[in-house]
Amino acid sequence: MPINHNSITMPAVTYTEPEIGQVGLSEQQAREQFGEKLKVLTAEFSGNDRALAEGKGEGQVKLLANGKGQLVGASIVGPGAGEQIGLLALMISQKLKVGALLGVVFPYPTLNEAIRRAALTYYADAPKNPWVRRILALLRKFG
Repeated sequence: MPINHNSITMPAVTYTEPEIGQVGLSEQQAREQFGEKLKVLTAEFSGNDRALAEGKGEGQVKLLANGKGQLVGASIVGPGAGEQIGLLALMISQKLKVGALLGVVFPYPTLNEAIRRAALTYYADAPKNPWVRRILALLRKFG
């Protein structure tokens, strides 16, 4: 049974160490609703310069996207999860696609860069077009 989209945009945060934030569908709910079309996108805080500078490189951002690339759920376990989850709640409530995150320039260094990195993995199986692959390689290098 599909879950009412309007009822799932309320973010939840647990202020522990590390913080835990969640919004939208859980991975299990998303798998039940979208099956094989679900894409699970992740990025580790161990690859985030701000988290490393603060000595908090443990944790992960997880984004859940349906077959059309629309963000349907997200969870963050790590530094600043409570501050970051609001951006993802906005994306879900506005039915935005994960590609929208690639057009956002976050200040450097910031914890939100982990969200952008996770979104970038949506395109890991990008078309075989060499130009698209070069552009994605540049985004990964400088993103």
